[in-house]
Amino acid sequence: MNTRKQRNGTIARSGEDDEEDFGALNIDDIIQQHVEEGDEYNEVEEEEEEGEEEEHGYPEPPSRVRQLPELLHSAGCVESIDGIPDIPIENVITCNSDNGSNNSLYVCVPSEDGEEDGHDWANEAGELGAVAVLAARPLPDCVLPVVVVDDLMLALAQVAAEFYEYPATAMNTVAFVGSYGKTTASWLTRGVFEENEELTLMIGNTEYAIAEDRLTREGDVWVADEEDPTVNRDCSVPFHIVPYKGKYELPLTTPDGLHLQKVLAGGADRGAESAVVEVCPASLDDKRAAAFKPGIVVFTNASEEKAYYDGKIFDEYLESVGEMFASLDASQVAILNIDDPYADSLRRLVEDTGAQMLTYGVTSKNADVYAEKVKSSIWETEILVKTPVGRLEIIVPLVGEFNVSNVLAAVSVGLARGIKLVNIVAGIEAVDIIPGRCELVEEGQPFPVIVDASKTPQQLSRLIDDVKEAGARKTILVMGCPGSTPVEHRSAMGNMSHFKADIVFLTNDSPGVCPPDRIINDIVSGMPEEVTGRHAGSYHNWLQDPHRVPQWFQPWLLRYQSEVGRYIIEDRFSAIRVAIGLAKPKDVVIIAGRGHVDNMEYWDGISPLPDYPNTRESPESIEGNFFEDPGLSASDSEDGATTTVLGWFDDRVEARNAVAKLRYLNGIKDLDRSTIPWTRYPEEREQSGLSATVGSEAAAASGQYLGDYLRNVVDENREAARLEDDSDEDDALNDEFESLDMM
Repeated sequence: MNTRKQRNGTIARSGEDDEEDFGALNIDDIIQQHVEEGDEYNEVEEEEEEGEEEEHGYPEPPSRVRQLPELLHSAGCVESIDGIPDIPIENVITCNSDNGSNNSLYVCVPSEDGEEDGHDWANEAGELGAVAVLAARPLPDCVLPVVVVDDLMLALAQVAAEFYEYPATAMNTVAFVGSYGKTTASWLTRGVFEENEELTLMIGNTEYAIAEDRLTREGDVWVADEEDPTVNRDCSVPFHIVPYKGKYELPLTTPDGLHLQKVLAGGADRGAESAVVEVCPASLDDKRAAAFKPGIVVFTNASEEKAYYDGKIFDEYLESVGEMFASLDASQVAILNIDDPYADSLRRLVEDTGAQMLTYGVTSKNADVYAEKVKSSIWETEILVKTPVGRLEIIVPLVGEFNVSNVLAAVSVGLARGIKLVNIVAGIEAVDIIPGRCELVEEGQPFPVIVDASKTPQQLSRLIDDVKEAGARKTILVMGCPGSTPVEHRSAMGNMSHFKADIVFLTNDSPGVCPPDRIINDIVSGMPEEVTGRHAGSYHNWLQDPHRVPQWFQPWLLRYQSEVGRYIIEDRFSAIRVAIGLAKPKDVVIIAGRGHVDNMEYWDGISPLPDYPNTRESPESIEGNFFEDPGLSASDSEDGATTTVLGWFDDRVEARNAVAKLRYLNGIKDLDRSTIPWTRYPEEREQSGLSATVGSEAAAASGQYLGDYLRNVVDENREAARLEDDSDEDDALNDEFESLDMM
């Protein structure tokens, strides 16, 4: 049974109920005020507020109008306004914009996928309401007035910030920059701000949102443009694609230079008091954050592996992070994770800027904020946090040292903001779920199910290690690789999963146009010879999905997979349910790779398949992040092009549905779920060939090698099936196939 402690209180108390927030960003003053106000750290019960929280009624966003010469000059894009037509500008657009409006300024930056040159669409921009063009080169054939600037990407960020009145400075804005941990730390910080009764804007990997309302990248409140067919569904359907319609489109972690300012303005214009922004280092090279000035910048960590998978050279990756901290000034605060070796160089950069600095660390006891004591279970983590003003005890439904670091980051932000300590603790503990980030699926079952976005060998290895250290009896892993990933990555994931997890289920993960069995084979290739070389004389490859082999061979295939605890079920719906059905008390089921993503991409089954794009390329030969889709779409495809379709599939939804159905499985008398296929009676287990020694014992009794024995059995079965379709033996095989459907 779940042993997680349920608490309605916090551990921390600060002053009286009418105590004011400390407000300022002067850390020394904040700490002194904490001490003077008499912050204490005792467990108190949080009184439940009666009534429902009032829904936010947002003010109408203002209309903005700027004259073109003044806008460009104020933004720092031009030194002289001579020759620039005096045109009113009411909007800024690019070829990446979702919609236009009258009196827009069109900026000729490339498309997001890098395939299109924005200059090629300058004339067409007039159809979207553009009245002027900002370009990197002269456009003599353009019908609109053109202003040429030296650095177009920088100019876009500057013009957007100027036009939208530097919205980051209108709010208490925090930016999290680093390889990993940004999403978790951002959600925990958002919890702190909301506990402090601040209307908070979120810009990150999972959503752009203010309060409960999601925003588009244009900064508008998102409204579905078509009906969602899954709204009343508890789960998807096995072996079928559920239409993906009426859903919120998952955004870029960090929007481009224009849309970053638009979303920030969308929050500030609607009354947001605080903003939490994830900044991906790999995206900084196009200067999208050049005009972004948050009050607090938090460095989480820098991973060479993440830079590699983002298609970046690590030194350039670090340089981008360094430039962001080197640009700080005395009005800003830098918060550094000094457990990371790169923090020392950042510290030196920050010291030269005059910005204030706060440090945190799990293992670095010289940090301003550090973990004095950590106690983990497979359900939760208790952290005793030492701060400059005393200790805090925080309990979160997250596992592992890495998440301890994320908690410390949120504590540090709260301390830098001068938020009451009781609100810091209560805000962090109020965050029950971080979408797809070590997300605990808990429905009363005696083992945790964790849904996590880990999709690199380093990420997944760390997660499994953390779960084991927390006391897991066995780790049961469900994972796959997207069709856009190269074979080297798939092989590395197979190798890591084999050596780290106790039981592994290989399954689909948005295969796109790449055949699922090809992806599985690439993953299996990373497993050692002691696995892949077993049963070399088998009539069929046994490391594949049972539905890809003849029915008579399925019992043998499942027996071989059960021997090593490495199962292949391509249908992710089924794989999740079998993995959860296999789990026992104190096991931990990890469903990895997709996290909060709620769709999968599949070949449409009609268009011709290409020669498996990207599967044989190395990361160095791929531009950008190879976790992104291959850029194929189900709509408006040219003749002969391979197209894909999106289907609704959410690991979190499927896991909850599977856990909820456990009570039915538990009610089936004598059902043995310790191996696959699940069986009820001894004769079923003997008939299925899954008894651990039946094959080798029979081979020894016949005086044959196991491989020869199996080939003979196969030939006999095939001959019997051919001669008598309705034979008893064939009926037994059909019964066995039906038992597979129970899974």
